[in-house]
Amino acid sequence: MDRSAELHRLLAEYRVMEKEMARLEETKKTLRAAIQGLLEAEGTSAFAAIVNGEQILLELKMHIEIRYDEALLRNRLGTDYHRVLKPDMAKIRRNLAELGPILAPHLDIIGSPSREKIRHLVSSGEIPLDAFRGTFQKIKKSILFVRKHLPLPDSGQ
Repeated sequence: MDRSAELHRLLAEYRVMEKEMARLEETKKTLRAAIQGLLEAEGTSAFAAIVNGEQILLELKMHIEIRYDEALLRNRLGTDYHRVLKPDMAKIRRNLAELGPILAPHLDIIGSPSREKIRHLVSSGEIPLDAFRGTFQKIKKSILFVRKHLPLPDSGQ
């Protein structure tokens, strides 16, 4: 079998498996909701059973999520607003470009070496290449991306 035919065969099998996994995940989600509904209806937070020789323990834990109207809270608290805040990683990621200069004095604690910055400093002669010898491991990894729903390229046929 040539490579192209083998790739097609493997990709077909891969897609079948992806579809089956999506179906199984959806079924699992439905079953979890049904189990949770039964536990909630019985008013119990724990259930133990032996199923197909395996001991299964179910625990239903309440999770409370609070979502603040931040604009309203900021308005009400005024200068005290900063006293109720803690770092929010999602907001930090979204605003990282703006935060760079503010975070710069703390990079020795929160930063990691940047390959791009190292290249620039070495190529500009500001730091000698020898300073980096033996200070890193180069790990080469292949990553396969499988994309769906892309238009096929025009084969010219």
